[in-house]
Parts: sequence; C-alpha cells; structure tokens
Amino acid sequence: MRFFIIFALCLSYLNAIEVLVAKKSISYKEVLSKDYFSVMSANSFDIPRTCEIFNGNNFNAGQYIASKYIKEGAILCTKDVLEYKPKEVLFNFGSLEIKTDGEVINETSEYITIKKHDGSVHKIYKDGRDQ
Repeated sequence: MRFFIIFALCLSYLNAIEVLVAKKSISYKEVLSKDYFSVMSANSFDIPRTCEIFNGNNFNAGQYIASKYIKEGAILCTKDVLEYKPKEVLFNFGSLEIKTDGEVINETSEYITIKKHDGSVHKIYKDGRDQ
C-alpha cells in the first residue's frame, strides 16, 4: 500500500508542468508584466484541456495585454493574452505638436476625439486645451 502511494506521488511530480499563475486580479486590456505572475508547477490533470500554457519567456519578446479579466490564482493561457501594439496619434496644430496613445474617433474644426487603449475617451481642442 505504501509503495503505491509513493509511486503515485512520484508520477505526479514527473507529470508536473511549469505554469504562470496570477498573483493578483488583472483587469481587461491591462498591460501585463512578469511581476503579476509567479511560476508554479502544476499537475497536467489540473490544467484544462483547452488551455495552451503561456510561456514566461514571451514577456522578453514584447508587451502583452489581457484579453479578458484574469482572477487571482488563475493559470495563464495563450488565449488570455494578446500582443500589445501601441497606437500613437501625432497632431500638428501649427506650432503645437501633440503625440498621444490611442486612435482617432472623431475630428471637427474645434477638437479631436481620441479613444485610449483602456477604453477612455479624451477630447483635445485644436487651440491646445486638453479636456
């Protein structure tokens, strides 16, 4: 009996896979960092079949954002992250030049409406006011 228990424990360590687990809850479209995750070994039976494990070395290659809300203690899968592609908008109002992250939604003769990557909307007036 003891032999089978020890044998089962050894098999569980042999089948262990290193995964990234969230230390804290991560909001939708939040830019991800290595500091938000810890490396743990998990049994292959604990990982859902639809989850492809996200490799921690990918953080060195580029920036990533969360494609959904990630709970604290959840395993990070490749479908949970998207590669972050910054969208910058450059406006030249004569002597005033404004560079900001986001994309243009609307442009009128008085102001330009910009949507940031986190979903917030900002108006920039062409005379330089930011409101």
